Amino acid sequence: MELGADVVIASHGSLCYPSYQILRRAGVEIYVVDAGKRIDSDLIKVIKPVNLGEVIYSSLLAVRERIMEVFSHGQ
Repeated sequence: MELGADVVIASHGSLCYPSYQILRRAGVEIYVVDAGKRIDSDLIKVIKPVNLGEVIYSSLLAVRERIMEVFSHGQ
């Protein structure tokens, strides 16, 4: 956002709800690419427009990571 992006390509599982909202409010186009996919000259074949399922998946993944951090610090 600070660099004035009008398009963002996020890795699958990395676009949680707060990030999605920030980008959406700024009018940024948001796309997702699956892990391990090479981004090259044929970009249109590997990116997908972000959807609600991606945002939910990413948000749940972030919550899981935070919970695991709490439990791992207690040992």
